[in-house]
Amino acid sequence: MEILRVTKGKTTTDSFELVFPLLMDENMLRVDFYIEGWRYYDGEKSLETLEMGQELKLVRESNHQHDKYTVKILLTDDTQLGYIPAVYAKFFSTLLKEDQFVSMTIKAINKYGIPQIKVLVHVTGLLPLHLREKYPNLLYPTQNKLEYT
Repeated sequence: MEILRVTKGKTTTDSFELVFPLLMDENMLRVDFYIEGWRYYDGEKSLETLEMGQELKLVRESNHQHDKYTVKILLTDDTQLGYIPAVYAKFFSTLLKEDQFVSMTIKAINKYGIPQIKVLVHVTGLLPLHLREKYPNLLYPTQNKLEYT
């Protein structure tokens, strides 16, 4: 299980990947995930200044050359740490485009971990009914199922 947690179940020969579910509780959502693309941006330069509970910014990057749903993760001074994982990108890009409330904080910092598990973030946000209906297979209702902590 530890190997699956670190690798997210992804191998070089397939596209299967284990991800955290988007938990839905009435009109709120929450999810934890690791910042993607950490090694390609300014995360390492900023690592010593990061703190648990620190607020981060989410910014749509609709002009990205590979994916119009890309969402950047930034420090408050606009230093880029990386991106939201691709599996969540369209969903969060839609939330941000519609000016829905979304909050991201640092949940855990693994200074000596590999880049894929360096910083774990916690995201919460408002979930309007029309998006609950649009993304039913992505959302995991907590009132009827077990939660993770």
